[in-house]
Amino acid sequence: MESLERVKDWLSKHIGSAMAPLLLLFQSIPVVGFMGLMLFPIATYLFSLFWKMPSARKFEIFTLFLSERLMLGRIIALSGFIVFLAGLVSLIRGREKIVKTKFYSLVRHPQYLGFIIMSWGISIMCIQHVRVAGWSARWGWGYIPFPIGWLLMALAYVLLARWEEWYLTKKHSREYQKYRQKVPFVFPIPHPAKIPQPLFTLAIVLILALPLMLF
Repeated sequence: MESLERVKDWLSKHIGSAMAPLLLLFQSIPVVGFMGLMLFPIATYLFSLFWKMPSARKFEIFTLFLSERLMLGRIIALSGFIVFLAGLVSLIRGREKIVKTKFYSLVRHPQYLGFIIMSWGISIMCIQHVRVAGWSARWGWGYIPFPIGWLLMALAYVLLARWEEWYLTKKHSREYQKYRQKVPFVFPIPHPAKIPQPLFTLAIVLILALPLMLF
């Protein structure tokens, strides 16, 4: 019985961490069905996130969605989901052309922005939940897996957005180049002309990862 518990504890601590680096590798693998590729990073991140939480093994995940002290993360996560949903609807409606309306007039990849915001909020909820429950000391790594896992997932979406832009540039060369010059990459923040947009986006991702260390 004890050996079985040890195996469960080892899996819960390491399987999520082992899966996280696969996010970046997966981005270079061509797949059929763009939706599956779009959902893979956040699906893997959420699976590893909840798998590593002691509450997940005790079927107490409902606490994340009901506790008043987790309201901040819940609002952020819901906002990200709305951004993703709005971007997805616009993308589906304009499937055969470059979408430039609504959220696509603010950023070129609103669906990825939505995933990044949503997972950021969920990470805040999980960190606060683990801290209040007093599991960090027993867990070993404290809260470190949350920001690292989130950072890997966000970087995966930046890479996926770059791959998507390479494809769109080949398909709609002149039109998409004009669109790129007018609309920011992933975050709705104008970037300095001397800094490439991917590097500027990477800097924003790193800045967003820092608060996860402080919650």
